[in-house]
Amino acid sequence: MQRPRKAASSIMRRCALLDLSYLATQTSLEAAREVLTPKRLELLRAIRRGRPASVSQLTQLVRRDFKNVHADVQALARYGLVSLTTTPAGRRTTVPRVPFSVLEFRIAV
Repeated sequence: MQRPRKAASSIMRRCALLDLSYLATQTSLEAAREVLTPKRLELLRAIRRGRPASVSQLTQLVRRDFKNVHADVQALARYGLVSLTTTPAGRRTTVPRVPFSVLEFRIAV
């Protein structure tokens, strides 16, 4: 059995907290909906489960247009929800990763 502190640390590594406070012109719920569209949530799940080797491979997993997937992946990366690694060998390939299994966000009332 894990010690409580170690277990809590393990859980925190698998979670991401989405801070939407910088979008002060909108309500928090609207901001969350803007960031986490159904298509972007689908991408997060596909990256987490499918572990694609490139954005191109991700487009095949979700059966969407490359341009739209690339734009959504870039947006998710800006919000810190996807990490992008570039491979040095051959053609430059961007590998998307989701470094957590749970996404939490808080909505102020």
